[in-house]
Parts: sequence; structure tokens; C-alpha cells
Amino acid sequence: MPNFQRTAQKHALQIETFDAMFSACNDPLQFFSLELIRKATVPTLLAGLVWVLPLCAIASPASLTSAASSLNTTLTCDDIPNLDFSRENSYGPDSVNADGEGLSYWDFEDDNRVYYTGPSMDFQRLSTLSLLSKTGPLQPSNPCVGGGNCSYAVSFDGPAYKCEEQPDFDSNIPMKKGNLAPDGNYTYYGYSSTSEEIGGRPAEWSNATDDKIGVFYDEPALWIGYVINTTEPFNSSESSLWHHKLDPKVMKCTLYNATYSYTLSFMNGVMFVNNSKTNFISPLLEEGASVSPNASNYKAFAGFHAAGFLFCKTMYNAINQSGESGWSETYSDISQTTLVDADTSLTVPNFPSAVETKFADLVLSIMSDDIMHSKIHISVPCTMANIVLVWNYAPLWLWLSYGAALLTTLVAVAVGAAAISRNGYAVDTNFSTFLATTRSKDLDDIAE
Repeated sequence: MPNFQRTAQKHALQIETFDAMFSACNDPLQFFSLELIRKATVPTLLAGLVWVLPLCAIASPASLTSAASSLNTTLTCDDIPNLDFSRENSYGPDSVNADGEGLSYWDFEDDNRVYYTGPSMDFQRLSTLSLLSKTGPLQPSNPCVGGGNCSYAVSFDGPAYKCEEQPDFDSNIPMKKGNLAPDGNYTYYGYSSTSEEIGGRPAEWSNATDDKIGVFYDEPALWIGYVINTTEPFNSSESSLWHHKLDPKVMKCTLYNATYSYTLSFMNGVMFVNNSKTNFISPLLEEGASVSPNASNYKAFAGFHAAGFLFCKTMYNAINQSGESGWSETYSDISQTTLVDADTSLTVPNFPSAVETKFADLVLSIMSDDIMHSKIHISVPCTMANIVLVWNYAPLWLWLSYGAALLTTLVAVAVGAAAISRNGYAVDTNFSTFLATTRSKDLDDIAE
């Protein structure tokens, strides 16, 4: 009010401008008066402050909001699937879970001696589903508490293929590196180092004496030839049916005893393999060694051999292609897997590692079926991830909104105090104040 009085005394204003000064706090249309803005600038700003200050209340609620967040809780999960292949050794018609399924089938002799005859039907089914899967290993049912989201670590011993590059194929294999493209027509070739019958039975068992039947003297190695497209074009002077240079490779995959370590997580019911590690311990069957049906680990060994046979059966045979523009002819089931690019019919990048991972996925897939005798359930620490609403406090917005309000209020108070100081007294909106203010020559002139 002191500023309004000083303005009225200092400037000759129209009656409409006087009205606008006092009604601008209630009527925003008064701010369109040019004389009000030009001659009563400070009162206009103070009136505008009355309208603007409430806007500070809009920003302050934004300083405290709720947001979805993941709350991790560590506890013990009691129904985590794992694998224990040593259970194969004690598995039989009279064992616990006899209605389950082992990795392999056996023949029983009159002297109660058993020997391997082939992989079990359920294991063959699991193997086919796993090898043809395009999304990694088959997943078990969600073991997290209440079917929520969780992660946990498991470890178990099992078979694993270790693939190493070789200068050429072994001498007993009817294939040479030179038969691979671009010099030959083979873009892929898979072969076993040992002759086997249906089911993975060693061929020599057919003519062996009774005491030799069922004895493993050798574990077949998987020999693979493949080519890598270097994407480097051939020189115009070079004659080739291929547009790009190919790099032929040969590798030998040996079946090992290994320890698998996994960190698995379930998110919205889907399993993810976050971390995996394979520790190769020793070849499944050392050179010169043998495993007979009398060995305490014979059934587990036979199960590992069955896993290797099912995997190799998919990897055997060849893919031919006579030039980059020629048709690809496949005779191998590997073309149905993710190990071969569907567009180029060539093997995928980092092929040796991809082969090892594909077999590891086959082993891990055994966890997905409760009928398998090697599947067990254990209790392990797990981390539950729950989605909860939490408060999110952002003090910056609070400081900005209330700081601006405080600053402008202090400025308004300072302006009012300065007006009181210049007027020499404080005024209010009483009738006597208006009467005293209007007793000036300027206002008399306006009234006339």
C-alpha cells in the first residue's frame, strides 16, 4: 500500500489506472493497461507477484514422488534344481525313484552283470529338444519362492566337450583339410574317431567274447572341419567360385569330466544364464584306460557316453557347396541347430566355443525334466528381486520453488519498506488514507 500511495502522489494517472492499480490483484485483465505498466511499474510487478507466487506450490510436490524399484532380499530357496550324475551308478529296478529315467539303457546278463545298450528314450527326447532349441537350454519350472524373481548359483560335475584346433584330420578319418572349401566342396564335415553301432555301442562288441562285451576301451572324439568367411574379396587375378576368401579349419572335440558352475536367474518366469564357467578336469576315458561293467562308476560313465553319442549324431556328416552362388546341400542335422547360419549355411562365428556351449546347454537341459533320475533338488542361498514402490525425494525442486518464492517475497518487502521510508509514514486502505492521498493538486486537476 505505501508503494501505491507514493505512485499516486508522484504521477498524474487516469481514473481507470487508479482503479487498475487496486484491482490488478483480482482482475488479470488490468495488466493490459499500458499506463499502469509504464507509470506504476513497481505496483504492477507487486500485483503480478500475487498471481505468480501460488505457482510455486506446483513444483514442490514434484520433489517427493514414488517410483518402482527392485528390492533385493537374500534368503534360502529350498527347491532349486541341480544335477547329480553319481545317482546313475545306484539306479536300477529296485532303486528309489525307479519310475524315473536314467541317461542310458542296459542289458542284464544272467550273472547280474549289466552293460550299456544305448541312450534312454527320455534322454533322446530331451537331447532333440535341447539341440534344436533357439533360445538356449530347456528351463525347469520357476523354483523361486512364490514363483517370483530370483537368482542363485549352482554347481555340478558332468560331461563337457573341449574343442581344440588341429593342423589336419587324424589319419584314420577319410577326410583331409584340403577337401574343405575353397579348394574342395565341403563347407562342413563331422566325423567320429571310433566306429559305433546304433545307440553308440562300440562296433567291436559285436564280435567280442562275453567278458569283453560292455567294456569301453575308447571314447570317440568328434572331428570337425569347417570354413570361415574372412569377408576379404578374392583378387581379380585369382580364380575361385567364391567371392570371398575362405579359411578352412579343423578341430578335435574330446569328451571330458568337468565341473559346471552357473549363476541362473528367473525374471517373469523366464530363465537366464547370467554367468557360466566350465572347469575341465580330465578326459572321460584316458588313452590306454578302460571301463568295464564291474566298475563302480560304470553307469555314470555310460550316461556320459550316451550324451556324447546323441550330440555327435547331430554333428556327423557334411554340408557341400560348390561356390558362393551354388546351392548348399546338407547331409547333417547340424543344419537344424543354431550352430549353422541359416542364410549362409556356414558355421557361426567362434564356432569351437559355440559347440562347447551347445553341448553344455544339452547337459543343463536335463534339469528341466523331473523324470530324469539325475535331477535333484537342493537348498541354496538365493536373491529375491521384488518390484516395490519407493519414495523418491528430489530436494532440488523444493529449493528452487520455495527459494524463488522466498526471494521474491523479500524483494517485495524491501520495496515496501523503501516506500515507507520515502513516504515518512506507513499507510493502509482506510478511508482517511484515500482522502489524504487524493488531496493533491495533481488529482484535483485530473478530477476537473
